[in-house]
Amino acid sequence: MSYLSDITLRRGLAFLVMALAILIAGTWAIVKITTGHLVDEYVKGTATDWAQFLAANVDDLGQIAAGEQPSAASMAFFKATQKSNQVFRYVIFNRHGYSQLLVDRDKIASVDLSRFSPEAVRAAKQGQRLVDIRQATEPGLPTTYAEAYVPAMVDKKTVAVVGAFVDQAEATDIIYQTSLL
Repeated sequence: MSYLSDITLRRGLAFLVMALAILIAGTWAIVKITTGHLVDEYVKGTATDWAQFLAANVDDLGQIAAGEQPSAASMAFFKATQKSNQVFRYVIFNRHGYSQLLVDRDKIASVDLSRFSPEAVRAAKQGQRLVDIRQATEPGLPTTYAEAYVPAMVDKKTVAVVGAFVDQAEATDIIYQTSLL
C-alpha cells in the first residue's frame, strides 16, 4: 500500500491517460479486424451465391463451355440477370480456364479472343469455389468487388466454371460506416 501512496497526482494522471490510450487503441484494433472479417465473409458469400445461382439455372453450361451458343432459355436467364445491381459481369469458362461467354450489364456475347484465368483452372481442378476480393484497377469497375469462380459439375466432373463479378462497394461502405458508430 505504501507504493500507491508514493505516486504523485501527475504520475497517476499519466498512468490513467496511458491506460485509456491502450484501451482505446485495443478496442479500435478489435473493431477494425472484426469489421474486415465480416466484410470479407459477406462479400465472398454474396459472390458465391450469384455464381451458384447461375450454375444452377443454366442447363447448357457444358455446351456453352464447349463453345456453343446458349439456348433460348439460357439467353432469357442471362437477360434477366443483367438487371441486377450487384452482378456486373458473368464469365463462363471451359474447364481449362478459357473464357467462352461474357455476360455483363451491356451485352451478352461469345468471346472473340478467349481470356485465360488461372483462378478458373484452380476452381475446376479442386472442384471447389474460389473467391477473391479486389479493388478497382481499371476505369469502369466498382471500387470494391468480388470474383467468385464456381465449378459446374455433371456426374462429378467439372464441365465449366462460372465466374461472377459482384459489386460490393456499397455494402462494404455501409458495413464500415456502421462499425464506426
